Amino acid sequence: MGKRTGMGNSNQISLFDVIEKLKKDTDKQTTKAGAFNIDVRLRHLISDAIKNSPLSRDIIAGKMSELTGMEISKSKLDSWTAEGKPLTGILSVKG
Repeated sequence: MGKRTGMGNSNQISLFDVIEKLKKDTDKQTTKAGAFNIDVRLRHLISDAIKNSPLSRDIIAGKMSELTGMEISKSKLDSWTAEGKPLTGILSVKG
């Protein structure tokens, strides 16, 4: 299965790219305290991907819902990128 870029825009980061970057960053930091707490990095990567997308948050949430088969609302997407909120439900969207 080939790597897919996000939603038809070759400049948009794909979820596979996000996971690969997190893995590489974590591999470099495995000896540091908190190295496996990816909350802030994941939050920033999601936020950056949204900012670099020509699509609105509503459209992105809709596409994510379509692709995962689970309901992902704009407010859920906003909560994943909000600094003051705990990063819940991102790995199991139902959370």
